Amino acid sequence: VPVEGQTVMYKALFTDAQGVTPGSDVTIAGVRVGRVDSIDIVDGDAGSATPLVDFEVQRDQKLPADTTVAIRYGDLLGVRYLDLAAGPSGEGTLVEGDTIPLHRTSPALHLTSLFNGFKPLFDAIDPKQVNALATEVVAVFDGRKTSMDTLLRRVDATKLWLTLFIALYAATLFLLLPPELAGKTQTAAVIALLVQ
Repeated sequence: VPVEGQTVMYKALFTDAQGVTPGSDVTIAGVRVGRVDSIDIVDGDAGSATPLVDFEVQRDQKLPADTTVAIRYGDLLGVRYLDLAAGPSGEGTLVEGDTIPLHRTSPALHLTSLFNGFKPLFDAIDPKQVNALATEVVAVFDGRKTSMDTLLRRVDATKLWLTLFIALYAATLFLLLPPELAGKTQTAAVIALLVQ
């Protein structure tokens, strides 16, 4: 869908831009203000390949010089979009064609690693609750304003203690360990604890 009005082009470097495609939305505070134009692979540090995402934003949206960009999940089917946010200083503005560096971008979280840690919980609760719970889990770990309280209300009271334990344990591991290690560790640890 074309962006309304005149637009300005910017670029952003990511460690991983999997799932972002030309036409993906660009948002500010949840409002669509642009779209992804193209994705190229450029030489990164130490000869590594780095995704460079070109995107357009409505001209009337002034982006602070320290703007950050995060890849977010639009749904559990894998639709992704770019979410722009002002950095801490808010001083100055980006100029057309500027590139947002790696240290101010965030790739999408790795859902496979995350959900591997929650598999015992998903196996233990009513299947009708799994989809709602999974959506809330993604929202919590993706940095949206969803609260842990909302997440916990998705399961019945008899499973509340298990949900809380697994959610806190998975959150700790997910934030502290690399995604590929965290997923394996979460799964093994949770299963070991549940078997005891």
